[in-house]
Amino acid sequence: KLNVVGDLNVSGTSSELFVYGTGNSFITGNLGIGTTNPQQKLNVVGDLNVSGTSSELFVYGTGNSFITGNLGIGTTNPQQKLNVVGDANVTGAMIISSMNITVEGNGDVNIW
Repeated sequence: KLNVVGDLNVSGTSSELFVYGTGNSFITGNLGIGTTNPQQKLNVVGDLNVSGTSSELFVYGTGNSFITGNLGIGTTNPQQKLNVVGDANVTGAMIISSMNITVEGNGDVNIW
């Protein structure tokens, strides 16, 4: 068990830090990856790869979440702000060019 109060500096030719264990690990301040001045609880500068058995990414919060680039679902090369390859299930109104379009269960399309 290692308990560090104060600064911890890992240096060397590879400067790698590994955290292993079956319990919880936590940081009470902000964590920066690719930055020495993190402004949020987790601040990543660079690419982020989420992988694993389920490869799920959850975003929770009471405020707005946003992506400044293109978002691809089912594609690694999105060509528009939202690019979905495959089926999409939309519950509620979908706004396209300031128009509302709904598709009813019977196939009727309503545009207003």
